[in-house]
Amino acid sequence: MKGKWPKSIITDGDLAMKSVVSTVFPGAHHRLCSWHLLRNATTRVGRPGFLRKFRLCLMGDLEVDEFETIWTDIMADHGLEDHPWILEMYAKKHSWSNAHIWGKFFVGLKTTSMCEALNM
Repeated sequence: MKGKWPKSIITDGDLAMKSVVSTVFPGAHHRLCSWHLLRNATTRVGRPGFLRKFRLCLMGDLEVDEFETIWTDIMADHGLEDHPWILEMYAKKHSWSNAHIWGKFFVGLKTTSMCEALNM
C-alpha cells in the first residue's frame, strides 16, 4: 500500500486479532462485524424484542444520547443489566455502534463478508 496504513479494520471480534490490529495498525479504528454481533446476540440472548432494539443500536442512524436511551430501555425491559455478554458489548460500543463510530471511515462496510466480496 506504498507505506500507507489502513484507517479502518473490520473483524469478527477475535481477541487475538484485536491485539494484533492495535499493535500492527495503532492508528486504525477497529470495528466489530455486524453479522457476527447479530449472530452472537441471537445465540446469547435470543429474545426477539431485544434483537430488534439491538439491531437499531448497532445499525441505526442514532445520536449517542439516543443510543444510550434505547440501550437503557433494552436492559430494563429484558432484565439484562447483569448479563455478561451485554456488559461486554456495552464496554465495546465504540467498536460497533453507529452512534459511536460516526465520522470514522468505513465506506459503508459493516461486515467482514462485505470486505471479502470487495477484495475479490
